[in-house]
Parts: sequence; structure tokens; C-alpha cells
Amino acid sequence: MGIQSNVPIGNKTKVTIDHDNKGKVHKTLSGHTAFLQDNNPQSELQYVVLRTPDEYFAGLKEWNYKPNYISDLEGFEGMRLHYVDIGKPNAQRTILCLHGQKTWSYAFRKAIQYFINDNYRVIAFDLFGFGRSDKPTSDDFYSFDFHRRTALALMAHLELQDVKIAGFEWGGWLAMTLPMDASCTVSGLLLANTKLHTPDENVWSGFRVWRALHNAQSDPQIGAGLSHQDPNITTETQIAYDAPFPNFRYKAGVRKFPNLIPLTAGHEAAGISLRAADYLENEWQGKCALVANCDGVYGVDSMRHLRTRINGAAPVIKIAGTSALTFEYADQFMPQALEIIF
Repeated sequence: MGIQSNVPIGNKTKVTIDHDNKGKVHKTLSGHTAFLQDNNPQSELQYVVLRTPDEYFAGLKEWNYKPNYISDLEGFEGMRLHYVDIGKPNAQRTILCLHGQKTWSYAFRKAIQYFINDNYRVIAFDLFGFGRSDKPTSDDFYSFDFHRRTALALMAHLELQDVKIAGFEWGGWLAMTLPMDASCTVSGLLLANTKLHTPDENVWSGFRVWRALHNAQSDPQIGAGLSHQDPNITTETQIAYDAPFPNFRYKAGVRKFPNLIPLTAGHEAAGISLRAADYLENEWQGKCALVANCDGVYGVDSMRHLRTRINGAAPVIKIAGTSALTFEYADQFMPQALEIIF
């Protein structure tokens, strides 16, 4: 039986959770009273949220971790967030993994064993709109602050202490904005092929054209697109990256992410990134490992520049290849990176 319910998310906003994606309306969800939809155009904003069926994740190569879910995350009540929790729950150190565009927590599968062997507890979660987490179907639902507040709320919910954050690509950008508001919690950063996006820096020369082409697609390719970037991606891995997105309705988060880059000072992410840049350069006291390959946008040059913006960051660890999926090549850098952030 399908379940659909409206729950408050922010001011004057309700979310309709479509559990079997067939639009059947019921009055309750997990004991919470639902607000049934009406047709009054003056009523609250309403959004439909999709939940990828479990069978899409069955039998994925190298990914047999038990899923964990939070449905009462503060500020996001009613939407379900997915994470895996691996290692000893009472470990003194924790790694929080933040995936990049198009991907999900699966992207860290080759790094997880390194973290475990180094006595870390590993929390790898999926941003809303990605992986096994719920997926609002409206592109307008997503903002950089929305994703950032999700990560901060998760750390608070799980009461994490002495956290090192691992992130790549735009997950690395997100990671860099967290320590300034969690300075007592975050003690290290492991960043791979990323930038701290501020409006005073160009992303790359063709970014606006690339983004326009991206925005023209209602159904962006996931696995095939990643395989095009990295020919070493196997068919099984491509299937795993496709798994969270049965069709275009599930891809609003993917479609919106490139538009979260702050190209102007008035963009909602600009102030967050500028504040993070100031904090990391002038107040950050943690450790920071940087990893880069030969990618022309987020590779060695980008990471060397990033090192100048983070107080005490170690020299860049250089690895082979050009893949945006840096953690697919964990064997090349994890031992050295863990020594830096220990």
C-alpha cells in the first residue's frame, strides 16, 4: 500500500511523501497526522518527495552495508535521510563522508576499509535528492544552505565528536563550510579534487556554457556520464551509480546542483562560502589533507591554490588519472592522507 503525507518543512511549506510513487493519499505516516492536500492556490507551498524502492539497491557490487534511516532530523522532519554507520559505535574518532554531484555514499566504498583499519567510525550519508535518501521532485526545493543544514543537523543528531570530514568535488566544497559552525566537533578535513567556491573565483572558463547545457536536460545521465569521465568505471559500478534514480523525476537534486555555485555576490551560497574562506584561513586549527589528480578543473592546480586558503593544510598528495570520482582510487592516497589527519 502506498503512503502519501504532507509534513511541514520550513515556513509555509509542506512536503508530500510518496512512498510507493503512485500518489495514494493516506492520513498518517509513522504516527504523524498528515495534512491532506487541497486545491487552494493561496495555501502552503507543497512539494512531492520520492523514495527509491529498496530493490534498486539489491546486490550492488562492494556495497553490503546495512542502511540506517532518520525520519525526525531536526528541521527536516518527515523526510527520511539515509546513512551507513560502520565500525565501532564507541570509537573515539569519526569520519563523516560527503559525496559529490550525481553520486552517493557508495562512492566511498573503497576508502571505508582504510578508515575502519585506522580505528575510525564511518558515517557515510546521502544528501537529500541522492542515494537512498528521500528526493524532492522540484528543482526549486534545493539550495546550498539546505544541503549544509542537513549535514550539520546529522552531526548534532548523532552527537558526533572529533569528526574528520572526507569530501570530494562539490561534497568537498560543502565540507569546507561546516567547521566554522561546528568548531568543537570538526577536527580534520580530507579533501579531494574540489574548490571552495566563492564569487571572486572562476569555476572554469567554460562553466557557464556547460551549466546551460546541463540545465537543458531534464534527464541527465548518471552512470553513463560518470563512465564517460572515467573509462575505468565498470558496468557494475555504473549500475550502482544509476541505482538511486529510476527515472528523471528522481533527479531534481542532480539537476539543481550546478546552479548552487555562487557566480555572483548575491547568490545564496556566496556569503556562506566567503565566511568559510575567512574561517579556514584565519581561525582553523585542525588538520587538512589534500588529494588531487590531473583533472583540468579540480585537479592539482586547483588543490594547490586551495592549500593557500586553509591554515596549516599539508602539501597536496598527487595521484594518477583525471577522474572526478577520486575515492574510487583510494588505494593511491588513503594511507598517506590518514597519517596527515590523525
